[in-house]
Amino acid sequence: RLHGMIFAVITKTPCVVLPNNNHKILQTYNDWLSGIKHIWLLQQYNLSNILNVVKELLELDQIEVEKPDFTKKLFQLESFIKNAN
Repeated sequence: RLHGMIFAVITKTPCVVLPNNNHKILQTYNDWLSGIKHIWLLQQYNLSNILNVVKELLELDQIEVEKPDFTKKLFQLESFIKNAN
């Protein structure tokens, strides 16, 4: 699921993501991908929620997909790594 979510960002494909039991998906979404409009994370989900989101996706005429700019976060990560000594 994590790699599928990342691949969806790269390929600009709308994606509905369900969390897993180790928080990797939730943290990746919150830290890096929460501002991307074509990626939806369903933290509380059941069949009805999933069907509603898929229905909304299918009803969209055209989805504007934006390429995320990770520059600021990458500089923060670089600074953190350099100062981790």
